[in-house]
Amino acid sequence: MKKRTGCLLWLLMVVVQSVCGQAIGTWKSYLAYTNTTECAEANNLVYAIADGSMFSYNKTDQEIVYYSKENGLSDNEISHIGFNESINTLLITYANGNLDLLNEQGIYNIPFLKSSVSIQDKTINSIYFHNEFAYLSTEFGIMVVNMKKREI
Repeated sequence: MKKRTGCLLWLLMVVVQSVCGQAIGTWKSYLAYTNTTECAEANNLVYAIADGSMFSYNKTDQEIVYYSKENGLSDNEISHIGFNESINTLLITYANGNLDLLNEQGIYNIPFLKSSVSIQDKTINSIYFHNEFAYLSTEFGIMVVNMKKREI
């Protein structure tokens, strides 16, 4: 009886361990990158949006880097990107109105439009840059982002 219980306990431990799956921090994203819709050139990098996901291509060493929430982006479903040459920063807009600024220092999130309760349609149609400002054409009008100060 003890031998049978021990065998059953050992079998249960093996099954539980295999069912637990991957350890925390070892997940890998498999996003679609087949239908490229928008590109932005930034110094030696070319950023691209494909099926709502983003990647960059380094023209010097031909390295491709994939971006997602897994490595620092704030959201999913990227709608537009644009590179502001005057401050060397990439602006990333999402379908839900969220904004990210990507530069050498890292990624900075501006959730103003996403978290706004009074604005219903948060669609961003296009981006225009002048100096450190990004002018976003939206359904409710023009929204100005001071990319240097990181504020609306």
